[in-house]
Amino acid sequence: MLKRAEGLRGMRTAAIGLLLSVTGLVIVLQSIDLDELDKSGQKNRLQADASQDANEKFQGREVHVIGAGDDKRVVAEGDEETQLVETGSGSVPYFPRTINLPASEAPSPSPATSVTMQSEDEYTLVGLGIRTVSIFGIEVR
Repeated sequence: MLKRAEGLRGMRTAAIGLLLSVTGLVIVLQSIDLDELDKSGQKNRLQADASQDANEKFQGREVHVIGAGDDKRVVAEGDEETQLVETGSGSVPYFPRTINLPASEAPSPSPATSVTMQSEDEYTLVGLGIRTVSIFGIEVR
């Protein structure tokens, strides 16, 4: 008999807690003006995409599309022509196909030769993909 009374008291306590939680949730939802919240939320949104002017340039140089179909090339013209790849993203519209980075300095073959030559290693883009992660839709490259 004692176990049954403890069980009933526990169920009553759980039912009262559930009822109070649902009642509180309904009161909060009734007091929120969703139209006003939607209007104020549109003002504070951040735009992560690049502007149309920025999409037409790559590092300050004009971007031109040459050809169409499989022969299509995107280049940034300037002192030297840079071949670009379209990313399909509004925040980073183009990415260079090749980049040159300084090579690591190798020790000179003989101590008498102290002249170090500046050399660069060329890296070529093999693949490009965009993934959207999390519930916020953040693009990761």
